[in-house]
Amino acid sequence: MKCRHCKSSRTRKNGKVKGKQRFLCKECGRTFAGKAPKFSAKTKQKAILMYLNNVGIRKIALFLDCSPSTVLYWIRQKHSKLKILPETSVNEDIIELDEIYTYCAKKNRYSRNRQRVAAFALGEGLAAAGEIYSKIKSVTPNIQRIFTDANSCYNEAFKKMVIPEPHTMTKAQTHLIESSNSSIRDNLARFNRKTKRYTKSLDLLVITLELFFNRSTVLNNIF
Repeated sequence: MKCRHCKSSRTRKNGKVKGKQRFLCKECGRTFAGKAPKFSAKTKQKAILMYLNNVGIRKIALFLDCSPSTVLYWIRQKHSKLKILPETSVNEDIIELDEIYTYCAKKNRYSRNRQRVAAFALGEGLAAAGEIYSKIKSVTPNIQRIFTDANSCYNEAFKKMVIPEPHTMTKAQTHLIESSNSSIRDNLARFNRKTKRYTKSLDLLVITLELFFNRSTVLNNIF
């Protein structure tokens, strides 16, 4: 909240009068009544565009002159309106698997037939490898072959599950999913170095990824 007298951002709450919040400016020492600013749908959409293009929540708040909690509310609001329909395919498909690490680990599966990430799972190790296989199997029952890198969790998990599909460990055949992971790193601030930004909850990580993987729909529909 900016001071109405000197425009300083160094303000704090200073009690209520007739149910209305008042603020004290630490810069000029004057008090004023607070009133939440109204933001247009265009401004909210701009915030989502920035969020999906490697701008962190605090910087978005700084650029749009609002609070970080307001930006977070817009992100959750946008996700609540997103309709994600399961894409089940009966066609044969080749699946690529890879992992990307942040404070909340994640595994991706890329469908060559759909030419997009078909599923993702949060977690690590054998449990996550098993979960991502089950997710992709539910929407793509006719898997022709699975390619992964040499991460041992895939091989161990698939042997334990006794999957029927051929599994090959080779970096030469995972270029599409690795390209997708690179795009995530480039466009989502919370997947940058953990010393710079990080995710506090799995819930927000899921929301972010679902918005990102459906960004063409998200960015074409105004609030």
